[in-house]
Amino acid sequence: MTAVTRIGADQMAPPHRSLARIQAQGPAPLRIALMNLMPTKQVTERHFRRAFAASRRPVDWVLTHPDGYQPTTTAAAHLARYYTPWSRLDLHGLDGLIVTGAPVEQLPFEEVRYWPSLLQCLDRARELRLPSLFVCWGAQAALYRYHGVPKRPLPEKCFGVFEQRLLTRDAEVLRGLPERFYMPVSRHSEVRAEDLPRNRGLEILASSADSGLCLLAEHATRALYIFNHFEYEAETLQLEYERDLAAGRPIAPPRNLASRRLPGGRPIDLWSQTAIRFFSNWKASLQCETQGMLAWKT
Repeated sequence: MTAVTRIGADQMAPPHRSLARIQAQGPAPLRIALMNLMPTKQVTERHFRRAFAASRRPVDWVLTHPDGYQPTTTAAAHLARYYTPWSRLDLHGLDGLIVTGAPVEQLPFEEVRYWPSLLQCLDRARELRLPSLFVCWGAQAALYRYHGVPKRPLPEKCFGVFEQRLLTRDAEVLRGLPERFYMPVSRHSEVRAEDLPRNRGLEILASSADSGLCLLAEHATRALYIFNHFEYEAETLQLEYERDLAAGRPIAPPRNLASRRLPGGRPIDLWSQTAIRFFSNWKASLQCETQGMLAWKT
């Protein structure tokens, strides 16, 4: 069921209101749930709002988390004011779902405190065939739940900006993307192509010789799995590097970033225009869903 904008009788347009005035109001917003599991909640909120702001269709963001989720890096007041537990959402009023990465990547899935609650979210989204975009650890978690695909630890963190290559163009979400493009990567583990089950409808859309799998599609369930961070801003990797240094964690500088800086030291953003196109394509697919149009392969 798609979201419906309900207008009270006192708000209904009178017969003499011009069509131009009605059309000037623009399209109704899409309602997208952002299950934000990242440690810096406000930063991640800004990342996705910015990435989705370019296209004409507006978005009403519904911030959510698994039931019982208690982060240690976000003020309880912020969570209480802006976030709604998953079980209290009107899921039938949503047009899409994004599940972010999380700072639990080096733990086995079953040792994550909120894993049982997250499984309820993933299972319900699957049951409703809610168009979903799973990011980084969120993509690993969803693939593990849905297909039993393991995440493999890396000998050192894959960290930097890496070139990705499209392996197909037969997907609407790739429309207008160049064959080769850059994307920020920040993870301690990976999903390998050889671990993907056959004949389960998973299609590799993009990958990298240096950072591995980038993007998978599961057309039948309207799910996308992206293992990297198109939503990142130019300074995000540098800030993560400084954070890890301050915490005493072993970390090398982000690869392929030091040589790409503007005067004054600010990193050059090599990916945002491609990211905007990608997110606009995904948002357009949600719009097709609300209008009953086909936007995914079947």
